[in-house]
Amino acid sequence: MAVAIIVMIIVSIFAVGIAILSFQPAVFSLAYNTSFWDDPNINDDIAFFRDAMYNASIAIPIFMIAVIALWAYLTTNRRAEL
Repeated sequence: MAVAIIVMIIVSIFAVGIAILSFQPAVFSLAYNTSFWDDPNINDDIAFFRDAMYNASIAIPIFMIAVIALWAYLTTNRRAEL
């Protein structure tokens, strides 16, 4: 049972890592390589949204890994139905 949990977690984290690597360049170019952000008269709320969007693209996979670990544990430790 422990081996199944470890294998499920490793495969799932690998899939999350591949998704991060494939989408992170697009998020980076959208957030930081757009000429719109170079405007000196930019609103502070818009700059805050840009930073929040980039930080969320980093934080969400961390939470996904925690959910994956919980999912792997719960799928291998199901109790028999009565």
